[in-house]
Amino acid sequence: MLVRPAWACCTGNTLLEELAPFIVGGDTVNDSTYESAKFLPPPEKFEAGLQNYAGIIGSGAAVDYIEKVGRQNIEKHERETEQDNHGRDQGYTGT
Repeated sequence: MLVRPAWACCTGNTLLEELAPFIVGGDTVNDSTYESAKFLPPPEKFEAGLQNYAGIIGSGAAVDYIEKVGRQNIEKHERETEQDNHGRDQGYTGT
């Protein structure tokens, strides 16, 4: 659920390292100069021009979740959890 779409079936294939990208640009290149380019490892080097649609959809789902639960309820839970954890930390040395 927390991973991005990728060519999972091809990840780790050493032949992909040798394969040149069909289209370059966007997030396919790690470093470049006027003379050369160093591409990211597969599958990123083959994902030219793709938008982070999974991130966009995930952000929308996160906003929907926060609205459903309520910011005040989330803040209250965080405060209670922090106080509970702080009380537990008192018995440990070096924290």
